[in-house]
Amino acid sequence: MRAQGGTTDPWVKTGALKAFTDGAMGSRTAAMLEPYSDDPSTSGILTNDPVKLREMAIARDKAGFQLAFHAIGDRANRIALDVFEAVAKANGPRDRRDRIEHAQLVAPQDFVRFAKLNVIASMQPSHQTTDMRWAEDRVGRERIKGAYAWATMQKTACASRLARTTPSSHQPLPRPLCCVTRERAEGGPKNGWEPQRKSPSKIAFVPTLRAPPTRNSKKGRRAS
Repeated sequence: MRAQGGTTDPWVKTGALKAFTDGAMGSRTAAMLEPYSDDPSTSGILTNDPVKLREMAIARDKAGFQLAFHAIGDRANRIALDVFEAVAKANGPRDRRDRIEHAQLVAPQDFVRFAKLNVIASMQPSHQTTDMRWAEDRVGRERIKGAYAWATMQKTACASRLARTTPSSHQPLPRPLCCVTRERAEGGPKNGWEPQRKSPSKIAFVPTLRAPPTRNSKKGRRAS
């Protein structure tokens, strides 16, 4: 389909290709570098073999697709970044705007790789408002510092967008407000959860307003 007009046909567009690398933190299926703190018997699962994922990504990138990988755990995010790095080495530089969906838990040394590889961190602030009740139990006090870390992403000059994966009726707080307050919809915890990772309001709203053209490689052609 892409070869038959998927990039030029005014009615049919083939743009981003999404693949899954792991599961979810709540069910302990997000792929972690170390076992879960509240269940040392597991470190999650990978839903795609990294070698096969890399081969697929190189081929699809060569065909002109934008790539988007679902990655929740720190191991899954590292694998996704490794794949994006391999793609760039194999196919050379271009304006890809590839992205990682969720980027929910990232190892400290991997934050800078988002900016270095020009990978967009497509994060869902509303996930924090529900997950804060149990997330630290899952990964422990030290690892939680790399979770839902939009302020850290922004400080490392990473391109980020604040997205949603469910209808807005399921998300009482606007996406940027979740980043600014780091509180639940009903209020609390006092001063916000992990308040040191709050985003200033003037920064938090920018990724949301500019996200659609940035992530879709249609900058200047679509309204925000």
